[in-house]
Amino acid sequence: MASKEDGRTGYLIIIWESYEHHMKLKKDPAYPEMIKSLGLAVSGPIDVQHVDFDATKALDAPATEISVITLKADTSLEDFHAKSTAVREHLNNEPSCHAMVGGESRENKGTYFSLTGWDNIQVFAGRTYDLVERNLVAPKSHIDLTAKDEFKEFVKNFLEIADIDVAHSNMVKYPA
Repeated sequence: MASKEDGRTGYLIIIWESYEHHMKLKKDPAYPEMIKSLGLAVSGPIDVQHVDFDATKALDAPATEISVITLKADTSLEDFHAKSTAVREHLNNEPSCHAMVGGESRENKGTYFSLTGWDNIQVFAGRTYDLVERNLVAPKSHIDLTAKDEFKEFVKNFLEIADIDVAHSNMVKYPA
């Protein structure tokens, strides 16, 4: 489990009516100039991924967790779907969780993106992942969701089948 909360990585999430609508826009003669303008706001590469899911509830929450999940080579889709469904159902029953949604990247098969909406980022403040013991460790003074043994077990089981990069953000919504 890694985190890209380095103050340098940005996320731009665009909700398209459909994938085909984006592909149609890419054919517009003005599209290259739009992308060039976007490039002025970033100092590194732009990585465009298309994932089909309804992100509205997760993005409408005060805080958003962005997870990039890469399946390990020997992981079956059945195992992945079973474990991801268990995590999603557990989190969607947590009072501080607004929604957890996810889907597979069209560009990178075996890579999944997940968005989870939270009341606040502090739900996860201070957590670390012990790579040797392969479990989550929360500071004793910080009682939150990640300190629950049940949640630790979900994450431990999930990390057996996938690598996860996680970031948290207070997303800003702009009108279309």
